[in-house]
Amino acid sequence: MRKDGKIHLPAKRQKYAEKSQPVRISAGAYNALVDICNETGMPMKQAASLLILEAVDLVEYDRE
Repeated sequence: MRKDGKIHLPAKRQKYAEKSQPVRISAGAYNALVDICNETGMPMKQAASLLILEAVDLVEYDRE
């Protein structure tokens, strides 16, 4: 996160999914999710989905 409070990501197009899809994450991200789930008691799928949907407003796309 930069000083502007946004999460900066490079812009790249992907296809939308019709149903739930598996996503591979780093060991560090997985362990952070485990910590969140242990604290909240939420299922991992629910916690990860909620985090992504809440974070989307903080994303700034860096287009070339």
